[in-house]
Amino acid sequence: MERILVLDDDEAILEALNDALACLNYRVKTISDAKRLYDIIEEYKPDLLLLDFMLPSANGGAICHQIKSNHQIKLPVIMMSGYNDVIDQSEKSGADDFIKKPFDLFELDEKISTCFNRRSNDALSEYC
Repeated sequence: MERILVLDDDEAILEALNDALACLNYRVKTISDAKRLYDIIEEYKPDLLLLDFMLPSANGGAICHQIKSNHQIKLPVIMMSGYNDVIDQSEKSGADDFIKKPFDLFELDEKISTCFNRRSNDALSEYC
């Protein structure tokens, strides 16, 4: 069962994602503060990070860029935001995908599945 870590400052979104992703048979851990993100990544070992772009204590784009620049962390990141104008910034930060809030659960599940399939294909091509 794949593990998903969700970082968002909105408790309602965290609750909704926790319930929805659990129903889709994912293990889910939610956090609202970026301060312990790297410790939690080390402990929880998520297979994917759902990351809010606009956080009060940090910039999701900068966090994504740091994760993608760290070659010891191989973690797909789907950026989330209620603002369309951050899509380009999300791509520049290295995010694997973007979803606009409020999002459709089926669209989110499709994006998550695509990230997992891409990761599996990358692992297979490294092996062959």
